[in-house]
Amino acid sequence: MKRDGSMRKLIIQSAKLSDSGIYGCSLTDDVVTFHVDVKATPVKFSALPEVVRNKFVEAGCPIQLQCEVSEPSAQVYWHKDGDQLPPQSEYEIQTKEKLRALLIKCAEVRHSGLYSCEAEDDHIEFKVDVAAPPVTFADIAEEDLFKTVVEQEELLLTCEVSRVDGVVQWYKDGAELQQGHNTTIQADGTKRNLTINSAQLSDMGTYTCRAGDNVIMFKVNIREPPVTIIHPREDVHLERHVPEEIILSCELSRPNGVVSWYKDGQKLQESENIKLKIEGPYRRLKILCSRAEDSGEYVCDTADDSIFFHLNITEPPVRILSPSQSQMELCQQTSERMVLSCEISRPNAVVRWYRNGLEVEENNNLILEVDGVYRRLIIPKTTVKDSAEYVCDTTDDSMTFFVNIAEPPVRFIRSRKMTSTIEKVAGETLVLDCEVSRSNC
Repeated sequence: MKRDGSMRKLIIQSAKLSDSGIYGCSLTDDVVTFHVDVKATPVKFSALPEVVRNKFVEAGCPIQLQCEVSEPSAQVYWHKDGDQLPPQSEYEIQTKEKLRALLIKCAEVRHSGLYSCEAEDDHIEFKVDVAAPPVTFADIAEEDLFKTVVEQEELLLTCEVSRVDGVVQWYKDGAELQQGHNTTIQADGTKRNLTINSAQLSDMGTYTCRAGDNVIMFKVNIREPPVTIIHPREDVHLERHVPEEIILSCELSRPNGVVSWYKDGQKLQESENIKLKIEGPYRRLKILCSRAEDSGEYVCDTADDSIFFHLNITEPPVRILSPSQSQMELCQQTSERMVLSCEISRPNAVVRWYRNGLEVEENNNLILEVDGVYRRLIIPKTTVKDSAEYVCDTTDDSMTFFVNIAEPPVRFIRSRKMTSTIEKVAGETLVLDCEVSRSNC
């Protein structure tokens, strides 16, 4: 307090907020009142360079936002995107003398935003950008990177990423895939799935799952469904005769199936006598003119299925066409030529001749003749001993000849000079003679 003439002064050298109030200067007969309001010094933030106010960190790293106020006792409040941050939250608020700090110990992507430290008269802003860690793929066994499915089956490609929120894109042969009626793209936790509900041959190719700079590739092969043989279902045994046309036929499960034909283990190709036919789902092997050597084991093979045909081709049965009856009797006289003849059904057949059950062989007086379809037994000069039962046998048929060889009748041979009247004198020798047709009568 000072006196200066008639002036009376109260001087407060360094006013404080606590100095605010009502002051009075009193005399005996009078009083003067002063209303004093001491305002706080405006709080200012020290300027910070832009590089300090812009924070860029990776997720998982700590973030510290720090500023300096002009008054150590200044009260400040922290805000994020305009909302005040509550105390005792995941954010740690620190005060030390003039320093004010906000600490986030483990940053996440959601912590990105605009932060501000606000005092009554000033504020300072910080821009925080938290980068998510790169999305990586979990290791996949090499064999799982190669997929083979049958046409029209479901194709599922799956991989696992390092983060639940990891974003991926799927590509086929370099072209990005979009979800469609036959394609489903799905995220299930950290798994990323691409499903083709009904695979087609056109879905074959290279598939890529990309997450940023990381990729994982799948090689996909689509194969046609197995070709099975619908009919016949069991091995076939066939008995046929030369020279019949023979057809071996298989019905496949689908018309575009490919088959190979084999005979006794050797692959067959078309030839003049063998034709391989395709008619819708049917595959046929046709032998135009069969031979005995065409007998064997035939296989129709689809790679997924096979069927066996056991084919036995024999010569057709040899029939005796003529004589038409199975037995006949033949009577001849001795010394005559005897011919027993049969006409058979094919010229290359073998026949055997039997006499009284024993097979005959050619000799000087017995000839076995082959003439096209005719088989003959010839005895140039017969005797009574040639009487017997003769059989022409083809194995499949036979003809029996009952042969009777008889001596010719005895006849008188008359001479033209002979007379029937002979005259003799008594006492002379009388000779009567005649000649017969054979000497053994």
